[in-house]
This record gives sequence, C-alpha cells and structure tokens, in this order.
Amino acid sequence: MTQTTRHRAAPPALGLLLLASIAAPALAADLLVPDDFATIQSAVDAAADGDRILIAPGTYVEFVQVADKQLVIEGADGASSTELAGDGTAGFLLSITGEPAQIELRGLTLTGGFGEAGSLGAGPGGAVSVDAATLIVRDSRFADNAGISGAAIRVVEGTLSVEDSLFENNQALQGGAVYLENATASIDSSEFTGNEATNFGGAIAVFNGTTFSLADATLSDNTANQFGGAIYSQHADLDLTGLLATDNGTAEQGEHGGWIISTFGGGALYATGSNGRLQDSRILGNVAFAGSGVYIAGDGELELVNNLIAGNGAACNCGQGAVYANASSPVLVNNTIAGNGGVFGVFTTYNAFPTLRNTIVAARPEGSEIFAPVGGNGLSDIDYTLLQGESGGVELGPNVIVVEDFPLIDPENDYSPLEGSAVIDAGRNEALPPDVTTDLLGNPRIVDATGTGEIVDLGAIEFGAAPMPDRISHKNFMAH
Repeated sequence: MTQTTRHRAAPPALGLLLLASIAAPALAADLLVPDDFATIQSAVDAAADGDRILIAPGTYVEFVQVADKQLVIEGADGASSTELAGDGTAGFLLSITGEPAQIELRGLTLTGGFGEAGSLGAGPGGAVSVDAATLIVRDSRFADNAGISGAAIRVVEGTLSVEDSLFENNQALQGGAVYLENATASIDSSEFTGNEATNFGGAIAVFNGTTFSLADATLSDNTANQFGGAIYSQHADLDLTGLLATDNGTAEQGEHGGWIISTFGGGALYATGSNGRLQDSRILGNVAFAGSGVYIAGDGELELVNNLIAGNGAACNCGQGAVYANASSPVLVNNTIAGNGGVFGVFTTYNAFPTLRNTIVAARPEGSEIFAPVGGNGLSDIDYTLLQGESGGVELGPNVIVVEDFPLIDPENDYSPLEGSAVIDAGRNEALPPDVTTDLLGNPRIVDATGTGEIVDLGAIEFGAAPMPDRISHKNFMAH
C-alpha cells in the first residue's frame, strides 16, 4: 500500500531551510481510496488536519470512526457512484467525536446504517453520529437507514450544516432522518421524503436547547405515529423559511368506513415550548388528528408569517384544526388558511392565547356542511382578518371581515386574491414584523392596488404582485 506524499512549501534560501521545516505547515493532501489506502478508515487514520479523502466509485462496507480531526471525505464521482454501506450489524457507518473534530462529507450515499432488533432499531446505529463535533454535508444522499434517534444523522452537543442533500426512507423511533439535541444546525436546499418515526418527527426531531434553521427544503410523505409528521420541535429555537411540506402524516380509510389517523398531532410541524418563526412556506395536504397542518403547544414565542396552510386533512375531511394552539400563544400574521378538512380552521384549547392579524381563514372552495374558522375554548385575539363563517364564543376585533361565502381568492393559484376581493388593502401594516418586506412569492409585501395608499393585503400573497419562480429547490440530488 502506497502512502501519499505530502508536499511542503520550498524555502526561498538554504539558510531558511531549518526555519521553514519547523514553521511551515504541511499542505493538504489527497488520500485516495482504494488506490493509496484499501479502506476509508485506514485513510482517516493516516490523514492530517485539512486532508481530503477521495473515494473512488463503489460500495464500501465499513464503520468509520473519526476523533479530533478536520477532514473532507468525498466521493470522486458523486453520490450516485459512491456508497458507504452497512452490513446488517448494529452501529453507525460514520462516528465523529470530540472538539475540534470537523468532517465535511461531499458526494456520498450513506445507506444501510442499522440499529439492533428490527427494522426500526432498538440499539445504537444509523448512518452518522456526531458528538461534540462538527459535520458539514454537501450533495449527499442518506437512504434506508434505521436507528433510535436520527437514522441518517444524529447530533448531540455538536454543529451540523447540510446543503443540497437528500434524505429518503429512513426510520427511527424519533427523528426518522435527523435528530438534534442541544445542537446548532442549518439545513438548506434539501429534500426529505418517505422518512418515518415511531414516536416524534417523521423527518426531523429537534430537542432541548437546539438552534435550528431549515430553508428552501421539501418535506413530503414523512410520517410519525405520535407528533410531527415531518418536524417535531421541543424547547428549541426555530428559523423555518421557504418550506414545501406536503402529504406528511398518515390517515387510512377503515374497512367499515371512517378514517384511522395514525399521526396524532402536527401533520407538518409540531412545536412545543419553542421560539422562532415559520415563514414563506407552503403547508399542503398534510394530516393529523389535531393540527393537521401545524400544532403549537406550551410556552414559547412562535410566529407564523406569510404561509399558505391549505388542503390539510382535506382528503379525509378530518383533523381538529389546520392550526392547533394548545396552551400556547402563537402569533399568526399574513397567513392564508383555506381549503382544509375538518370543522375548524384554527382550534384553541384552554389557556391558549393566539393572535391573528392580516390573515385569511376560509373553508373549502366546494363548501363545507359545518365550518367554523376559529373554535375551542382559548382566548383568541383576532383583528384585521377575514373569517368565512361564524366563530361561536370568539370575540372579534372591529376590523375583522366576516363573509358567508368562499372569499375571492384563487384556489388554483396559491389562494391569491382576485380582483375585487375584500382582502385587498384590508390589513394593518404595523402588524407585519419589521424585517418582513416580501410576500410568499417573494414580491413586495405592500402594493397599493386600489389607490387607497400602501396598505398590506390579508393573506400570504399580495394582489397585483407578479408571480415569481418557486424558491423551493428541486435539484436532482443523484446527479452529483
């Protein structure tokens, strides 16, 4: 086996040779697998900080451990050609430990990471475990891994950064794909599909002091049997922007009619005791028994701004509230909540104090036999909002618009306002957070469409704004 030669900077003069050999650091080297090293682990063991381990196409069955090193591990021809795979033995395919360990994965598929005792795992195992270290992921794929917490990536007291990556068909007890605890994490322009959790967070579970950013991501067909079909958050700080969350959560029609709803709360998002914001996102066609789109519980300051929450629970006409507030005080500004199943658009429990401003809450376009835009026994603060139908026992502000029929918004175009709609220039500018200057489509948030001055419209989209391309990433991850 041939060791890779490390090249050092040449000294400008012979008299500086000794000084240079002491002071000049080695230049980063490429360690080739399998040309230079037969296994990834042997390359890791030989590598120095800053080196790149370049892996030729093929499938590598290994359990790689990295401690206290800063390396790049890269598939030479991308994720479609290079796999790190499990062999059915419980364990993590890649384990990273110890500050200042930092590993960057590029162009790799990690598959078959496994936890003991069954397909969902009951022992340590999965694709990647990060403990008090840093993981950076680019252009990679995590598929068919199983474990307890985060079958694809588990981070405890560490840092995670992910871009342009795919998570599919991973299974765990909590956090089907990703599990974060007391961590700092950002995931951008990535896709989560077909992931499953027995308990919490079909795609992602976020716990206890984690700061988590998720941007321009697609989450589809993920499910959890308890809370958070796509995302579960407990006592975390959230920055969720530009999401497309579709068909998360599970409901099946029973043999004798009726529906069996497997996901109890939060078809797309379940957040308890969490702070932050969900913004500029489409929450579409998800399902859960309570909060078919979003379920918010407990203390915390969570805002929902510029979101379209539509079609959730519609297939089964089920779900207690597309948005469910349980002993919580979320602030909803410029959301469109329409076309959802069940009786209520927004449902509140005792000790819930939600605030609604510049928002639309409407039934299904084809009509509903029974629909109340806001229900439950919480105390809702509602003003500058359009409600379709009566909300029994809910005190409304003086600027609330109540209509009997479906409002003039277009279900075929993100429920955007149609000409003459009552939602145009009917909002309150001061209700907008100061940093929000665009609508769901990325167009200016305030457009003077009626000559009455620059007044914000109700709902997620301004009337008269030109459509913009979808900001959600749909790149072909396996092309890399």
